[in-house]
Amino acid sequence: MQSIGLDVDGDVGRLYVMTAGGFPKIQLIRAHRIKNPPDSKSDKWVDGVRLSTRGSPVAYSVTSGPDDWKVYPVESFALVRDPDAPDEYRGKTSLHHGINGLRDAKEILTAEKQGVKINSSLALVIKILQAAQPDQPVFGPQGLIQTESGDLSLDRILAGAIPRLNEGEDIWSHKSDRPSPTFTGFLDYLLRDVAIGLGLPWEFVWDSTKLGGSGNRLAIGQAQWKFEERQAQFKPHANRDWQFVIGAAIDRGDVPADKDWFRVKWQMPRRISVDAGRDAKANLDDLKYGVRTHSEDAGERGEFWEDERRQTELETLDLIQRADRIAKATGKPFELILGLIQQRSPNPVIPPPTSAEPPTGTPPNPTTAG
Repeated sequence: MQSIGLDVDGDVGRLYVMTAGGFPKIQLIRAHRIKNPPDSKSDKWVDGVRLSTRGSPVAYSVTSGPDDWKVYPVESFALVRDPDAPDEYRGKTSLHHGINGLRDAKEILTAEKQGVKINSSLALVIKILQAAQPDQPVFGPQGLIQTESGDLSLDRILAGAIPRLNEGEDIWSHKSDRPSPTFTGFLDYLLRDVAIGLGLPWEFVWDSTKLGGSGNRLAIGQAQWKFEERQAQFKPHANRDWQFVIGAAIDRGDVPADKDWFRVKWQMPRRISVDAGRDAKANLDDLKYGVRTHSEDAGERGEFWEDERRQTELETLDLIQRADRIAKATGKPFELILGLIQQRSPNPVIPPPTSAEPPTGTPPNPTTAG
């Protein structure tokens, strides 16, 4: 929700409040509600942000109605934005780069759809030599067409009918080329500005069918860079949320205090990939040779490496206990039972034969005659 507000409105406010029972809450404030109060001075307020003498934000003004204004200090209010300059105290929508293109595309598409409807409603056109009279409408319900054979209206012409026309009249089959083959390409040109403003490849946002294998990977990689940039932008606010919520829980006595309670590490969602099998094989080889760490591999899959190690430990203990129980019950070697329960190699584990049982297919030692 905050990411959408950042793209649409340019910024979004976060108000940290406490309920009457002492529970922390975070309220999201839309950008249009952050504005200067009525009695503000222009040298201290800029678009709802109160500035100090050094030019840093010290408070934010939020309105809920014409006569309802509240000012919150920076200690209880945060503004999520993506500034382009050091002195830009409010964010700009990501659509500002292509807003004119979006408006033009909407108007052109509306006009083109209307033209297609008009052309589709014209089945046949009767040409006459004399000009049309002012009292004869071009569109809408038409009167009867007078012919030598009697009255003949357009809705009475059936399949295979051959109408008889007056002298100087001609029936012309109306054909339309709207929308033209280049119309969609023109719309794509307008929408490229929108994708540039979002910081994403146009092929990723609108149409990826025109890309090949390498081009598709490049577009996915560029989109992933933008997503990682947005994630890094949200991490400081997530750290503040953690300290606000956990700190309140420690004050209430819900959780015990720890010297490192304010330290936290965030696990991001898995990376986008168009070659899951190819990437998995390459990552497996890197893990095998120590080039890639388990933390890096689990992070790209959206998992936490300590959780995976903990789960692997539980499954290994369970596997050993089950194999040991089956081996004691059947009298079979432990290695054989372990290989039957879980096979980790292409060839199953075959235990070596005992000394009392010679290998199958081995002839007995010949005896020499006395």
